[in-house]
Amino acid sequence: MATTNPVTTSGVANNAAKTGQSTVKLAEDFQQFLTLLTTQLQNQDPLSPMDSTEFTNQLVQFSQVEQQINMNQKMDNLVSLQLASISSVALGYVGMDISYVSAEMNYEGKPIDINYALSEEAVTAKVNVYDQNDNLVYSADVPKNAGTNQVTWNGTKTNGEALPAGTYSVKIDAVNKAGTAIENSTVVTGRVRGIETQNGIVYVLVGERAIALSSIVNANATTSNTGSASAALGYVGMDVSYETSDLKFDGTNPIEINYSLEEKAANSAINIYDKNGVLVYTAPASQMPGTNKFTWNGASTKGGTAGAGDYTVKVEATTSENKNVNTTTFFYGRVDGVENKGGIAYVTIGDKSVPASSILNAKKPTTTV
Repeated sequence: MATTNPVTTSGVANNAAKTGQSTVKLAEDFQQFLTLLTTQLQNQDPLSPMDSTEFTNQLVQFSQVEQQINMNQKMDNLVSLQLASISSVALGYVGMDISYVSAEMNYEGKPIDINYALSEEAVTAKVNVYDQNDNLVYSADVPKNAGTNQVTWNGTKTNGEALPAGTYSVKIDAVNKAGTAIENSTVVTGRVRGIETQNGIVYVLVGERAIALSSIVNANATTSNTGSASAALGYVGMDVSYETSDLKFDGTNPIEINYSLEEKAANSAINIYDKNGVLVYTAPASQMPGTNKFTWNGASTKGGTAGAGDYTVKVEATTSENKNVNTTTFFYGRVDGVENKGGIAYVTIGDKSVPASSILNAKKPTTTV
């Protein structure tokens, strides 16, 4: 099982300290050289002056060494700045539940969702969980569908006996019709408790595991930190999805509306109202459970185009028994700031101000780090 050796930022600090010591030593040597040179010049025979070539060569060498030390110092400064920038991104994950690509997971007494992707449909598929000594502690049949699947491990042995908290590894063993093993990858979940650096690379800590930022698939705010200003700061620069029924139409650009149904509906519709509560647009919506999309181009049911302004969208759905289906509307955007309103933390997304507690999930943009 893979292990990690934590290394702090002292490595960068030590390099900077060594550069500073080299600069001081060079200055001392150069001062001694100038003192010696001045003394020799003062005491030389005017009728037989010394050859200045050697002194000139030594001056050139001192200059070259000084330039090299200055270059090293600037490189140390660049590394420190880059490390600080990446660390600020990593700090945003602290306290959040993340999904990350890994075969290892940290069990803390709570169920762990294990996502895995199969390149093709399997005939048989099992999830196998191993302890730190590579002993098989849990095995069960899992979905065999091609694509992404999910299974939840409750932290027990195959016989139902509870296991202690700690680090475990997971493996999906899947076989196709030809009896060949199917390649797959696993994504596990955990809560970030801190960050550290290893050889100048920033990692987030999940339990005792150090996770590379590049392995993080997405991050979800926990119920305990969604409303705090410090948690909201962690969203700055990240791409988020957030729950809201409010939308702003600029009069020209279509708006993509994302919505989800908790169960299959027999009847469903997307209704858009103006700020006075007047229905301006209605259209059939998907009746399938899960996430769906709809694009509103500002059209009005009465004809023409609705004017620019604030609107409200509602997805209204019922079952065949005429019972209401729970629905959620949400949008995507990149957080560019944080503000406080009446003691409640909000994030700014373009010209919108969204409560931090309404954020459903967040992930770093592909251009970050």
